[in-house]
Amino acid sequence: MKSDKTLSAFAPPRRRVADILRSRPRGFWTVDEIAEREGTHRTVAFEHLEALVEAGLATKVSVRGGRGRPANAYRYSGNAIELSYPPRQTRLLAQVLARAANTGRPPRAVAREAGAAVQLESLGGDYKREGALMHVATCIFGAVCEGAQDVVCAVHAGLIEGSTGTAVLPEGPDGCGGCSFSVG
Repeated sequence: MKSDKTLSAFAPPRRRVADILRSRPRGFWTVDEIAEREGTHRTVAFEHLEALVEAGLATKVSVRGGRGRPANAYRYSGNAIELSYPPRQTRLLAQVLARAANTGRPPRAVAREAGAAVQLESLGGDYKREGALMHVATCIFGAVCEGAQDVVCAVHAGLIEGSTGTAVLPEGPDGCGGCSFSVG
């Protein structure tokens, strides 16, 4: 789940600052240059730049110039941030399917390996186990599941198996945006 600080990177003034950083892909911007370009005070520009650094959209370096402390210079990091509500993991699905296609291995096996590297809660589906059933309140692949449910549910099952070390069998959508898996 993304923090409030990451979400704040999408406020209109910060998006404008991020766009300014992206306009100079090989160079850095100083706080004063951003403040002048935005028509704002340098402390406001500094706060926007620091928020973008914290969100992973900008990088910061110290530059020695004249006397005094080094100045900070910023540039676009090249990273992208994807947000969705409810949480979706379509990029993860694409990565698993691409790796499976490249290696000739079953998508579920590739997903199992990927799942071993994550905590189930970090996927954002709100997983709850009740006896022999695991219910996912929000299917993390719900936006793309309809067209290829067998493949998509198999990948989701592999992620759960890799993360929990427990075998599961996809039961499919629950009709309310979530899905279920038999455990064991």
